[in-house]
Amino acid sequence: MATEPEVPTEESSPASLRERLIRMNLPDLVHGGGHAPDFRETRADYIRRRIRPLALLLAIGLPLWLPLEFFLLDTPDALLTMILRLTGAGAGLVLWWSCRQDTGYRGTLWRLALLLAIPMTLYAMARFIINSDLESALASGYAFFPALTVAALAIFPLTLREGAFGSVVILAAYMAIEAAMGNLGRWDTLGNLWLLVLVAGVAVWAALSQLHMLLRLYRQATRDPLTGLFNRGALARRVRRQLEVGGGADAGLCVLLFDLDWFKRINDTHGHRAGDRVLEHFAALLQDELCDGGTPGRWGGEEFLAVLPHGDLERARALAERIRERLGAEPVDLFPADSLTVTASVGVACRQGDESLDALVQRADDALYAAKTAGRDCVRSAPVPT
Repeated sequence: MATEPEVPTEESSPASLRERLIRMNLPDLVHGGGHAPDFRETRADYIRRRIRPLALLLAIGLPLWLPLEFFLLDTPDALLTMILRLTGAGAGLVLWWSCRQDTGYRGTLWRLALLLAIPMTLYAMARFIINSDLESALASGYAFFPALTVAALAIFPLTLREGAFGSVVILAAYMAIEAAMGNLGRWDTLGNLWLLVLVAGVAVWAALSQLHMLLRLYRQATRDPLTGLFNRGALARRVRRQLEVGGGADAGLCVLLFDLDWFKRINDTHGHRAGDRVLEHFAALLQDELCDGGTPGRWGGEEFLAVLPHGDLERARALAERIRERLGAEPVDLFPADSLTVTASVGVACRQGDESLDALVQRADDALYAAKTAGRDCVRSAPVPT
């Protein structure tokens, strides 16, 4: 019995450096500019959920040091530190309360900045109130604030740029405070600074590890493992969010529903590996054609859905025709000595008024059925509902 030629897989073939970097999501780890909007919201929610207990801890923990300060400090200094600690505790309580609701990506980063600013502000103010001749027990209560602030970065899934920026700001603040106190050139200050740099390095690495794990979980939950496109659930959520934000002004949203012709026959004749190659080939073609706008996804089996956020029926149909023609003109390389020409049927529909996503896709599906009835390898448009 003849065996199917072995196709090199990702595990069996050596990956290039570029492929390894892509798998590591390196650009997404460096900065968040390329993050999908829904992942950005997911990460913001994840950060807020971690800000809340830390903010509550500050609100509860900061006043607990007051009895010792009233015992060791003169009354005027003790009153000043009490005001500082109660103000910091109040800010922590407000921060805890404000993170109960969705604050958006930028709002979340500002709240994270406030969380880090509270202990550093207390450290700065206390350094000017408490001189270095006080008992070590009291001085140590503030000496750890910079290190704890830097270490707190490790709790959050931050990009390299965010983590490095936060670390640099904290280190610069520490140096500025010690310089103002005339202690920057002392060996103990330089030793503390070196320790802060080491802690910052570990914290940024831990933050990147968390972000990498979150990205992998997000991709597993939202991406089709074969093609890398959005899966049906993730794509539907993205479109519904667009409809909620755009409302009636987003009536120009169009969808293209593709069905690869005779796909079951491809699997039966050439094997499932060949079928996978066809799906990967068409997914790459879709991504290339929609690189300037639009979101493709695997809708199920051999069906793909492309969402055009701003368009009209004429342009959507022209794009569908171009994709269909290109698919038929570019054979799929199956094995070293074999290739296969694939065609697709396409249904096109554009949103009317406040039409729901389900109704819009259903009209595209009706148009797709009309394309199959017409002989496949063609594009059909859904009629405007009356």
